[in-house]
Amino acid sequence: MKLLKALSFVLITFSLEAKITLEQRQNLNDPLPVMIVADNQFTNLLAYPHLIRTKMIDKIISVSIRPPQLDLFSKDMFEYAIKNHSQGKHLIHLGDALNLGCKNEWKTFTKVINSHSDTHKGWVMAPGNHDFFFYGNGGGSRAFKKTNLKNLWEKICQTDYPVKKPKKYKTHLLSKDVFVEYYVDELEKQNFGFSREKMKCHLRRAKKDRHEPDTELKVCFYEAEDKSSFLQKVYTVIPTSNDLRVSYKALILQELNLGSAKGQPSIKAILMDSTDYPESPLLPAFRLSNGRSFVTASQNAGQVGSFRETQLSVVKDWIENSPNTTYLLMAHHPVDTFNKQSKEGLDKITAQYPNTLYVSAHTHGGHTKEFDHFNELNLGSMTDFQPQYIKLEYKKKGTLSFKRKTFTVEDIQDPLLCSDTYNMTDKEFGYTAYKKARNGAKRMYDFTLSTIERSLIQVFEAIVPGYLDTPSLEVGPTYCRGKKCRIEKLTRVKNLMKEDDQVLRHKDYLSQRLRYGSCQVLWSSAAESALSGKD
Repeated sequence: MKLLKALSFVLITFSLEAKITLEQRQNLNDPLPVMIVADNQFTNLLAYPHLIRTKMIDKIISVSIRPPQLDLFSKDMFEYAIKNHSQGKHLIHLGDALNLGCKNEWKTFTKVINSHSDTHKGWVMAPGNHDFFFYGNGGGSRAFKKTNLKNLWEKICQTDYPVKKPKKYKTHLLSKDVFVEYYVDELEKQNFGFSREKMKCHLRRAKKDRHEPDTELKVCFYEAEDKSSFLQKVYTVIPTSNDLRVSYKALILQELNLGSAKGQPSIKAILMDSTDYPESPLLPAFRLSNGRSFVTASQNAGQVGSFRETQLSVVKDWIENSPNTTYLLMAHHPVDTFNKQSKEGLDKITAQYPNTLYVSAHTHGGHTKEFDHFNELNLGSMTDFQPQYIKLEYKKKGTLSFKRKTFTVEDIQDPLLCSDTYNMTDKEFGYTAYKKARNGAKRMYDFTLSTIERSLIQVFEAIVPGYLDTPSLEVGPTYCRGKKCRIEKLTRVKNLMKEDDQVLRHKDYLSQRLRYGSCQVLWSSAAESALSGKD
């Protein structure tokens, strides 16, 4: 019997075509109706002073501090791309929509992407390591129910100074289980025919680790009745316990119908979850137990991608149930970051079903790479240099063409708002001026607020000259000596941001606002990239 199974597997494998080949082209004749984006990393711009946003950490992790202008205007670049390039397409987001893992970042992201629902045909998303608490930015939530680090993160996700100690966790920070819940809510708003009521759910006991409380997992599955709809399947796992220590056990998987070319097999995509870890990820990879620290096998989510066996099994079942189908497997982390189990699991699937392609993000640069049984197409960031997205075209069975659209100032086509007048590269409070700012979290906070204040004044001057009575504006000192000074400065910045939302982001000025902000992103990301590794 074993011999027959082995022979049948060999016959099946050799009867399938070779892996999908990738071809980069400037013009696509019949692109698939999808626009793939990633890594816009909207951040809580007014976050309480914290260790990560210091020059010391920035020397170790170059993106821990971005130019304040880049954080301020990043949503303009993202919104500009969607407004002008997503007509009639579904949006596929491959993770890191957020930066610090805060609920207010999620609110910003969904507001921007939903504001153009009349342009695109709806959006879906695979989670990234920056999209929820502790994965991309700090130590793991492990041994203790209450820690100072959790309290700090609650503060980081607020927009006041000073902040109050939260009464409970998950008030402002976004944990992975809550992320999945919020995301499913967004899926219901899309025109996909999906609803929670159509999901079939059951409970199963979670595998218990010694540093975690006992919990059950709620496992739910949805399958579309209409086989032509874009969203075909949704699989979620959410811990029933509200304890932050088990939130990492949450999981989201989706299958998408991308259509088919005439005479060609149907094309489907599976959005996988590469933040699916066998134990709570840590940054750095150590934990405390009985007051002693020791190195563990835990993984740093900023460096390592992971698929657990349960997820890989579900993906394999979905592929098996759709014969004669070309599958695109998509997730946030690239293959080179996978732990051993994940690499082996993906390799087994693609060896048995070689007509697959893996699409990833995370690198902020973009590349293509060839592996034994499949090829990888990696997408760069929509914020960092050079902002980009990807279009796909399925030419024939086994061949996929793609266009990597990278944005330049020339693409924006606004000689006034994108003129050198507003390029702050080498000017006071310019894009890389934070590199010379005084050290320390509070001083960086002061400098960031001052830069934002001046940047918002300039954008008003560019679009509606005279709207602000600039001479009478009391621009505060660059650095503050006390609490009162910071509160006053933060209040001025909040008032300017509110005015920006009500005036420049109103429909009468929105197009100009997006063009101005997009050029600021292009200039600031280029300036940051030029200094990368040189400071």
